[in-house]
Amino acid sequence: MKVLEFIKIFNKKKLENPFLFEDTLDNVATDLDIREVEQKLAVTLPQSYKNFVKTYGGGDFGYIDIFSVNEQGCWYIVKNNQDFKHYLPQNFIAISDDQTGGYYGYKILKNKCGEQVFYWHYDGGFDSNLVYQNIFDYIIKVGFKD
Repeated sequence: MKVLEFIKIFNKKKLENPFLFEDTLDNVATDLDIREVEQKLAVTLPQSYKNFVKTYGGGDFGYIDIFSVNEQGCWYIVKNNQDFKHYLPQNFIAISDDQTGGYYGYKILKNKCGEQVFYWHYDGGFDSNLVYQNIFDYIIKVGFKD
């Protein structure tokens, strides 16, 4: 899914249920914010994630939370991944959690995150049935429950 398609769906969902989108959101990202996070995480983030944080920031979004690149925000991706590092597999960057010990994020290959969003739970590892094309696909299916 592309950014413009997602924006249309988001705007429709926001009109249908504005309460899902009035909670805490971190500031939108700049290119500099993204580059600094990529340096700290030692990865290249996927373009769809970069587009999302540059448009929406991060935080409570529908029924989920999305980690942001805002260092002062409460959803900061670097801090969250450091806090969860004992629970997460190597070569994985979490971008969201399910509040029950599971994380959604990107697998890393040669310091580059793929576009697909995977679900990982500390009890069972990766769930091959829960793989999303990109962050927009993940948000629509999980965050908007479509």
